[in-house]
Amino acid sequence: MLLTLDTGNTSVTAAVFDGGRLRGEITRHRTDPMESEADYDAFLRGSIGSAYGITAVAVSSVVPSADAPLCGAARRIFGCEPFLIKSGDVRFADGSAAGSRRIAGFKIAEPSVLGADLICDAAAAVSLYDVPCVIADLGTVTKLLAVDKNGDMLGGAFCPGVRISFELFWKNTAALPQSQILAVEKPINNSTAASMSEGVVIGTAAMVDEMSRRYEEILGKSTLLLTGGHSTLIRPHLRRDFVWNPALTNEGIRIIHSNMEEIKND
Repeated sequence: MLLTLDTGNTSVTAAVFDGGRLRGEITRHRTDPMESEADYDAFLRGSIGSAYGITAVAVSSVVPSADAPLCGAARRIFGCEPFLIKSGDVRFADGSAAGSRRIAGFKIAEPSVLGADLICDAAAAVSLYDVPCVIADLGTVTKLLAVDKNGDMLGGAFCPGVRISFELFWKNTAALPQSQILAVEKPINNSTAASMSEGVVIGTAAMVDEMSRRYEEILGKSTLLLTGGHSTLIRPHLRRDFVWNPALTNEGIRIIHSNMEEIKND
């Protein structure tokens, strides 16, 4: 059994795989740069523990300060050395290591700073779906990624995510209230709090819809993929036919880990 951990700026997403099959539910734990190994120990024991018989752990991380405590907790609980994918580790996906099979390529200007989550998203998209494809990863940052018919990531667009966008209201205005994001049912609202939520939620959905159309003008007809912690909130308001896979990044971790295990066994 493989435990995959996607460490993002907002949360750590855990998913367990038995071969290529997802076992159980994905679980999330809020990322805190001040959390200790003991904190991550409590999360892993509480959410995973001994229920699945974990024999391997693979981690994707864009939060360097979390790497040591999270990997330390996993090492102690499961008795194995975690496999860590860090930002810039495109070699894990592009097949440049001797004996590996190519998963995804990267035609971008700065591969050395490409986020580990995007590497994993691309690996999963190319391995599991028809290309070309457009990936909408709605996390702390809203990310739209383009993968061409050859399985190469061409780049994409970043913008503030749902939570960041909502917090900008009260951090940068004098009168707008600090509130929670409300459930959105209609595009026109007559209260301040509902209008703020509507602007962020339906505005994000409209942007994702339109950006995917513009990407297809370049890529041609594409598979549209939706993932990320905020995807559940945005999904009902999308007008286009996105394939929702909340575990897409974790699937990529699994695929890259499997690829590297093949290299070791060659």
